[in-house]
Amino acid sequence: MIMSETSKTFWQELAYYLAVAGVVTLAVWLRFDALDERPMHTDEAVQAAITGILLESGDYEYDATEYHGPVLHLAAAPVFWARGVKKYVAMDEWTLRAVPAAFGVGIVALTLLAGGALGRWPALWAALFTAVSHGLTYYSRYYIHETPLVFFTFAALLSGWKYTASNNRGWALLCGACAALMGATKETAVIVWLAMIAGAAVAIALERRPSVPLEAEDESAGQRTVSPAAMLWRGAPWFLLGFTALWTAAFTMPFTNWGNLPRSLQAYLEYIGRGLADADAHRHPWTFYLERIIYFKNGAGMWFSEAPLALLGALGLLAALRRSWLPKGTSPGLTRALAVMTTLLLLAYSLIPYKTPWCMLGALHGLALLSGIGVCFAARIISPDWRWRLLVWCVALAAAGMLLDQTRLGTTRYAADFRNPYVYAHTSPDLTAMTRLISELSELHSEHERMPMHVISDGPDYWPLPWYLRRYARVGYHSQPPDRADAAIIIVQSELEPDVKQTLRDQYAVSLYGLRPAVFLKLYVRQDLWDAYVREHQRRLREMLEEAQKQ
Repeated sequence: MIMSETSKTFWQELAYYLAVAGVVTLAVWLRFDALDERPMHTDEAVQAAITGILLESGDYEYDATEYHGPVLHLAAAPVFWARGVKKYVAMDEWTLRAVPAAFGVGIVALTLLAGGALGRWPALWAALFTAVSHGLTYYSRYYIHETPLVFFTFAALLSGWKYTASNNRGWALLCGACAALMGATKETAVIVWLAMIAGAAVAIALERRPSVPLEAEDESAGQRTVSPAAMLWRGAPWFLLGFTALWTAAFTMPFTNWGNLPRSLQAYLEYIGRGLADADAHRHPWTFYLERIIYFKNGAGMWFSEAPLALLGALGLLAALRRSWLPKGTSPGLTRALAVMTTLLLLAYSLIPYKTPWCMLGALHGLALLSGIGVCFAARIISPDWRWRLLVWCVALAAAGMLLDQTRLGTTRYAADFRNPYVYAHTSPDLTAMTRLISELSELHSEHERMPMHVISDGPDYWPLPWYLRRYARVGYHSQPPDRADAAIIIVQSELEPDVKQTLRDQYAVSLYGLRPAVFLKLYVRQDLWDAYVREHQRRLREMLEEAQKQ
């Protein structure tokens, strides 16, 4: 009998660790494979330019009205320096996107490490759903701030729970540091902070235990205990110390640019006003996020849904209502805080008029965590018979398989397709085709990468062109046509084309390209350069035909 129990434990442990290895491998593959194939989004290109300034100057100027905090750039800079890249022109898409991809894998790893809080098997299921979630994976492959924000949010939540479970001040210090890094990543952290505070308040109010032990050094004085609320007050100075230290270090780069510090506080007035603005390009109905989670179909063909996370997450939320419903090893306090926080994030972001799909990542990760609890809750209550539990696990695996299939399609074939719920004002593949043509033309021009070019656009609608044209030394960007617009290459916003044509003296070959939905560019190639390009392609074609005839 002893051997039988030992053997059973061995196989259970082996199955668990094989599953952990499989989940981590899956997360890495989904986030790093073909990372540089999707065209750069405007926001990615802008963030890359800011990182380039940091690489070249070693400094970072925080803008209180745009572009968000320094953490993303601080994380990317050492990666480029380690590769010997110190110039903006030498940067590449794969290395940029590898930074948020690493944070995305880190979120999965943190979820697996949260077994002491969520329960071992709920944490494994939650990690699987996090790994295969379309939204969480898609934006892990985006050089923007959302994935690091989710990482630090979860790290703050876990370290806060560890403090309440152990009364160790070090965890309060770490919680404060992670909360500061949330704010230094993106200003919308304030919404998450409020949701976390509300979740913690509900968890404390519903906590049945009247008290928890003091630290070991205090226990020698007697069997004294302290209420959860009092323990939070005891940890507050350490939390504030960690918060202040990391906030100051992150925004001052560290301790070298003190002008960023007051701007880091001024920013919240700007972003609160933007979030509540009525007349904005990013104003959407309150159902915007729910449509992307439940069911999204835009045009013919493919549809997308992360409904399994919503359904299983609802089961996890239901389990949080009663301590006896929770799976073995799951912390009631953390589950309730997580349930309240996820619900409030979905509600808040749905009510705020300003909406972009990446803002929902925190709530989506909350649903993935609750889904892990939901699977184990369903398996526990449906029947004590192991066959019924196996059926629940098979259904959950099928749901994960559906998510995996859609995630793979959404990050490859549909990575820049308007039918993808997470594709938002994305750069058209047309633009990469245009920049490849410009690269071939520069090889035929006598000055190569010093070939003169003009980009003429009303406002900053030409982004992400500066990223794709970063190696060319003589590119002029104009909001209005210059007096003499002639150049080897002219890229003009289609609406400004009539004004540009009036200033031209040379002859040009003209073609039309899409930049992103409803934004078009005209490419003007000086006729002599275009003729050279045609002759070169005719020569290559003849060589290919001659080679084929020889074979």
